[in-house]
Amino acid sequence: MKSFVLSVIYVSAVIGLCSALCPDGEGKNIKKIFTFLMSLILISALAEPISSAIDFMKSGNIDIAFSAKNDGESFGKIWHKRLEEIGEESVEAYISERLTKEFGLKEDEAEVDCEMIIYESEAIIEKIEIKLQGAGLLTNPRKIENVFKDEFKCHCVVN
Repeated sequence: MKSFVLSVIYVSAVIGLCSALCPDGEGKNIKKIFTFLMSLILISALAEPISSAIDFMKSGNIDIAFSAKNDGESFGKIWHKRLEEIGEESVEAYISERLTKEFGLKEDEAEVDCEMIIYESEAIIEKIEIKLQGAGLLTNPRKIENVFKDEFKCHCVVN
């Protein structure tokens, strides 16, 4: 914003200086043309933030606001859903890492799914589901179940 204000001040100063240097008397048409051109330059300087705002909207950085408006959902509901998704992804990544470190499972040997809700600004994990695959099927599922059930205090299922 500061650079925008400074650019408008600079453009205005240049316009004023050039207008003062234009000849009076016989050159009134030249002064009118010059004033018109300088006005166009000033308008383009003022329009620059508008073009930046349009580019920002096209870039997709405000998808949440547009989807809230288009789907009829409130911004708060969409924000809560996004927070739940981020929380679930984080917990799933944490559990996958623990499965690798503590139980020696590779990434492709266990698929983790987490269900979480946000209630009064508190994230609550409702259910953790771990699907063992390949060599992971040889791991004791009850041991994994008990570890995460005790840690997260939620329903945990290992298949």
